Amino acid sequence: MANNEQARQVAPVTEEEVFLVCDALVAAGKDVTKRAVLQGVGRGSMTTIARLTAVWEERQRSRAEARDVELTEEESEQILTLGRQLLRSLTDRVRLEAAGREHELTELVERERQRAAGLAIDYDELSTETTAEIARLGGELAQARSDVADATTVLGDIQVQLQQVTGRAEAAEIRAAAAEERISAAATAAGEAKGRADALAGDLATARATVEKVTAALAEAEREAARQAAATTLAEERAKAAIEIAAERARSIAALEARIAALTAA
Repeated sequence: MANNEQARQVAPVTEEEVFLVCDALVAAGKDVTKRAVLQGVGRGSMTTIARLTAVWEERQRSRAEARDVELTEEESEQILTLGRQLLRSLTDRVRLEAAGREHELTELVERERQRAAGLAIDYDELSTETTAEIARLGGELAQARSDVADATTVLGDIQVQLQQVTGRAEAAEIRAAAAEERISAAATAAGEAKGRADALAGDLATARATVEKVTAALAEAEREAARQAAATTLAEERAKAAIEIAAERARSIAALEARIAALTAA
């Protein structure tokens, strides 16, 4: 493509080429259109072809108008000679440009053939690499499918275990609810027991106060009994002393009476 562009820049489209193609189209009985002229010339832009075709059409109109003018035989011969010379010039130029283009196209074809050969080699290498890559990817795909199957099995086991764990969790929740109920009942019982314990503590304090009072009263009674016992012992000792004194006096009296009786008897 770059070589074609260079060739077009080196050999721009000329009026002679466009006029020759237009004349050939008229000779062949075909319509002179811009696209037909472009195809006949083989290069150039549509803008250039349209401009030069318009020039050719204008000259055709001028020639048509000139046909109405009478020419001498010499003038007609000169025009024909000039036309033959122009035609030969255009033919030689076209042949020269065609030869140049043929050489360029031959070189382009050779380069494209070499490029195609290189592409064929690259294609073979790429095909070999692609085949190896496909084989490798096929192995990876098989391994991936195996992994998916294993993962599916593991997932099934996990789902079974999850169901079991869920069952145990639900049972644990039931037991936890029952335990909470027992804890609540125990808390209620503990509150009631604390109330009773507080009441018993109050009763115990009252009882302790009563025991302390009774203990103090007993201690006072014991002290009073001790005092009374001490007084009783003293009285008993005094009574014993008095009895002994009375007995001693009775004995003295008896002895005295005996002496008196003895004296009386004497």
